[in-house]
Amino acid sequence: MRGWHPNEPMPVAWSHAKPGDVVAGAICLPYPPSVNHMYRRAGNRVVLSHEVRDWRERAHWYLRLAGIVAPLEGPVAVTVIAYRPRRRGDIDNLAKAILDGLNGYAYEDDAQVVHLSMTRYDDARNPRVLVRVSRVGSDTLGR
Repeated sequence: MRGWHPNEPMPVAWSHAKPGDVVAGAICLPYPPSVNHMYRRAGNRVVLSHEVRDWRERAHWYLRLAGIVAPLEGPVAVTVIAYRPRRRGDIDNLAKAILDGLNGYAYEDDAQVVHLSMTRYDDARNPRVLVRVSRVGSDTLGR
């Protein structure tokens, strides 16, 4: 299956996807919390916030439901279509939240990502991210 490109019409099913859906080779995940809320102080330690830990747990659960049980090895390409809840936030911060959250599940480490493509839309009623991870040189998503 050939990958989707932002200059092409978007698959209609993506506009109605809900977390856990697999549409056109992409997994739909809940919209992640901002990296500005990623860490909290606990005494003299810095830890991941409850909000981020909860999002990662849900994302990992959806990945397992989609049949992604082992991380990819080697270089990978990641495509993200994001539907943000409001017209705020940088796309680079969103990329960090998503890529860090997929560590150990879609791939071993986000250092494996050699190609990243992101497109952002606004959808206050159904904020979400569609993520497609594939081996570099592979036309199929993830497997």
